[in-house]
Amino acid sequence: SSIDGGFSSQQATSNGTAQFNIATLSSGSHDITVTVTDTTGLYADALTQFTINGLPTQPTVSISPNPAYSSDTLNANATGSTDPEGAAVTYAYEWLLNGSVSGFTGPTLASSATTKGENWTVRATPSDGITTGPFAEDIITIANAFPTVSNVSIAPTNPSPQDDLTCSYATADADGDSVSVEFQWTMGGNILSSTTDVLEAPFQQGDSITCSVTPFDGTDYGTPSDATVIISNTVPVINSLTVTPVNVYTDDIIQATGSASDADGDTLTYTYDWFVDSGSGFVNVQSNTALSDNLDGVFFFDKDDQVYVTLTVSDGSAVASQTSSTIVVQNTAPSAFNVLVTPADPVAGVDDLECIAQGNDLDGDTVTFTYIWEVNGTSTNYASTIVPAADIADGEMWECIVTPNDGLVDGATNSASVVVGANVEGATGVAWCASAGAGVDPTGNQFVSCLSETGIAGEESTDASSFTVQPGSIFVFSPE
Repeated sequence: SSIDGGFSSQQATSNGTAQFNIATLSSGSHDITVTVTDTTGLYADALTQFTINGLPTQPTVSISPNPAYSSDTLNANATGSTDPEGAAVTYAYEWLLNGSVSGFTGPTLASSATTKGENWTVRATPSDGITTGPFAEDIITIANAFPTVSNVSIAPTNPSPQDDLTCSYATADADGDSVSVEFQWTMGGNILSSTTDVLEAPFQQGDSITCSVTPFDGTDYGTPSDATVIISNTVPVINSLTVTPVNVYTDDIIQATGSASDADGDTLTYTYDWFVDSGSGFVNVQSNTALSDNLDGVFFFDKDDQVYVTLTVSDGSAVASQTSSTIVVQNTAPSAFNVLVTPADPVAGVDDLECIAQGNDLDGDTVTFTYIWEVNGTSTNYASTIVPAADIADGEMWECIVTPNDGLVDGATNSASVVVGANVEGATGVAWCASAGAGVDPTGNQFVSCLSETGIAGEESTDASSFTVQPGSIFVFSPE
């Protein structure tokens, strides 16, 4: 051999044939020469050529990943096989399931083909393009996939001390196993007694509470996942804000009363801020801290002003506020007082009767009067301040009824009366004072008026039934 040199001296048989078997020739292209020599030393030779193809060597093969789960694609990787002739080596892969042919070939095995607990073997066979060499194998067992838990959260996300907490989550398992979970609640690192998805209130403001959820598929525990919330202060709630009266006039007192609650049981502070617009924008005119508050119209508002109040309730950490509707201060009706008929002791045919009245308007409006005269309770045509002396007679009781007006509305009427010729010898007072006349008030009640100085002055006062009282000196007839 041109490669191995002499490798046989086999003698020929009697028919001249020399034959033998050999398995030691080296791989490669051989020039083979055979030489035949006879007994006289004469020889002849012949030449032939052939190639000995060497098998590629056995490779090494591995499966990844390792460990592998049913969700993993298996990858086989063969290396290390060489060919004696230096030819390029390729590998054929075959997958065996639990030692039996599966029908799957190629360097990868899809995850859909595998199940937890199966034994998968890959067989890698080298080839130089002419023949194959010895194969190599690797085996792997599909491991149990750990269950997973995700999206752990606690509701409500901004809890108050009075809120129960609920822990929610999502689980998954690549093997399709049923997954159960275990709960662990901690507060500030301390483990709490609850092992369910609910942790019951109450808590303290500022507490840090964590819910940890651990999944279990019946074989293995997965990695726990958790969520944390901080117990926050609950904002107080204003339940009502009442402002009275509904209709407001100049010099009225407006009262605001509010009520509020706090889920945390915190002590609440009430603050009332009053705003008044007199035509140039709202101005904060008064601020008080109390359970209820008043705004006095004598000092802070007049007719046509707009008023509202804002209630702010604080629990020391958070505040809630509510604003009332805007109130428009209404026009106050004017009043008439010190209504007098002069003279106090008129003489028929001598004295004209004159009705005198004073007026007041809390809004500062100008007050005008209309007059109605009645004689002995019967209406007359007189509508001015004067009744001529010629039209009165002894014994008649003349009453002057005065109605004030501020340019917008009429006020309550007021009146005074006299009896013509009453101041004579032997005249006496009626009831408790000298009579200057009798009349009927706006509600139909009879009353008796007393004589007093003409034109007295002083502040008037109105009672709850809208009766006007004017102070003054009481004069009694003489003789009685």
